[in-house]
Amino acid sequence: MAAGDRAKQKISERAQGFIASAPVPQEQILTGAQVMSGVSRGWALLSPSTRLFGRPYYVALTEQHVLFCWMSAWTGKPIQVPIVAPRWQVRVTGARLSGQLGWFTCQVPGREKPMTLRFYRFWRPEVEALLGALGAPA
Repeated sequence: MAAGDRAKQKISERAQGFIASAPVPQEQILTGAQVMSGVSRGWALLSPSTRLFGRPYYVALTEQHVLFCWMSAWTGKPIQVPIVAPRWQVRVTGARLSGQLGWFTCQVPGREKPMTLRFYRFWRPEVEALLGALGAPA
């Protein structure tokens, strides 16, 4: 098992264990991936301190819900589940899966602006499964 696969497995296990103990709908997690919200990569390159404005999430998809589990940027441990949205209300409005750092944009109920979430290339299979299950445009 490659180092990247071990890291993905560890992050997924931590998030899924936390979600199972959190006061959210208890459903089986079908797929999930670690993503980051916040400023774009270009701004992060210009000023490394802008990375402090981003938040890492583990996005988990169940039969009925999409859960956003906020992860610690320093330790990778789950902190809270701030967003629980019915699956049919989350709408993917755009995506770019190629390159070192891909992204997708989704409209989540309760938020005025769409969320742009970025992910690293080794999370691409999980993100593709997530977006496919949400009915993202090809």
